[in-house]
Formats: sequence, C-alpha cells, structure tokens
Amino acid sequence: MLITQLLEYFNIKNAGDLIWSHAINSKEKLERCLKDENVMVIESDIRMSDDGIVIAAHPPAKASDLRFDELIEKVSETRKGIKLDFKDAEVLDYCFDYLNKHQLSRPVILNTDILCGNNANEPKVSADYFIKSCFSYYPQGILSLGWTTVADTNFPYTKENVKNMLDLCDNLESDILLPIRACLLPNSWETLKEMLNVEKYWLSLWNNEPIDSSLLSWIKTNTDYKKTFYDFINNGESVKLI
Repeated sequence: MLITQLLEYFNIKNAGDLIWSHAINSKEKLERCLKDENVMVIESDIRMSDDGIVIAAHPPAKASDLRFDELIEKVSETRKGIKLDFKDAEVLDYCFDYLNKHQLSRPVILNTDILCGNNANEPKVSADYFIKSCFSYYPQGILSLGWTTVADTNFPYTKENVKNMLDLCDNLESDILLPIRACLLPNSWETLKEMLNVEKYWLSLWNNEPIDSSLLSWIKTNTDYKKTFYDFINNGESVKLI
C-alpha cells in the first residue's frame, strides 16, 4: 500500500493529521483505544514471551495478556489501521504467515530496526530477511525501517547511517516510512534531509522519553506536516502535534 492510499483510507490529506495510539500492549489499552473513535492507527510492540508465545510487549517486558493473534483479530473487527513494531527476529515467520493467511482489509505498517544507529546496539532483525519477508508474505504492507538508537542528543543520526539506509532502500519500489527518534531530530536534521527530499521517503517521529515544549516547537517549525507522522506519547497518553 502506498502511503497516499493510507491517507485516503482515513480521508485525510496530511500525514500529520493521522491520530495514533502508541504502545498498545495490553488488553485493557487495546479495548480503550478500539472504543476511541479518534484513533486511526494502533501501534503495538511484538515479541516472543519466555514460554514461546508471540505477544504484544515492549522490551524489557516479556509477558503480556495480549497475544499477537488476539490483537489482529480485534483490530480486524474495526476500521482502524495497525502498526506492528517487531522486537524479536524469532516472531517474524509466525507473524508474516498469520498476516498472509488473514489478509487484513486495512492499512498495516510493518516496522522494525534494521540498522545500527550512532552508539546504539546492533539490531535484532536482519535487514535483508525482514524486507524480503515483507514483500513475499505481505506486499500490501507499508514498510517502516529504522535504526537502533540511544536517547542521547550527543549521538544523532550520522551520514553513515543515512548512506546505509539508502543503500538498502534505493532499489525498493515502495514508499518507505523512516521512524526517527524525536529527541535526536534537531541535531540530525541536516544529515537526514538528503533522504527526506526524496519523494518515496516519509518521516515518522516517535518517542519513549518526554517531549518538552522547546522540542515540540522545533518540530512544529521545521518538519513538513504533509509528509510527517507524529506518533508521540507522554505519560502513557498519545499526544497530538497540533
């Protein structure tokens, strides 16, 4: 699915108008956001539990009352889209097979970190395997390809980071979402512009740490509301840019 089709599905013109519900990794959170008519896309973290069950949980947690198949079943009963953030390589085969068999009639964003960011750990998922699996099993999904990061503004995205991503993606005939950690964006802005000026790349900002007013103001001033998604959360609640 092209990202313009994602916008058309929700009848919005700008990426910035999309309303996310971030880190939906429990039955209680899922039920709450399914009832929220404003929420358009549910974001969940997918990993393997200690007993071998594919669940929705954000590291370091390895337990959850929400299984992957339950998550997909519940979302498929609505018009909401879903973003799946894969945290463990061992869940990919099961999840892609499940998606392939169920063929959801809604936007599905397939996200993982495929490259190492500045001063960050190596990704747990193979870039080549993830991309090939997406195209083989669920080609209508929207690719969201990121870097591992640390929440330290002294370690922004580098030219080498950008080059590595371009090398992987330049031959892909697909729109690409670039998930960027919000706190790193100002110090990375000049470096990332090379990619963001290319039509097929769309910016998707996210955070785990609080976003202060100065950073929020910088983001409002500098990012393109038409081509930037804002998947923010503060104190457990989703945050709208405007």
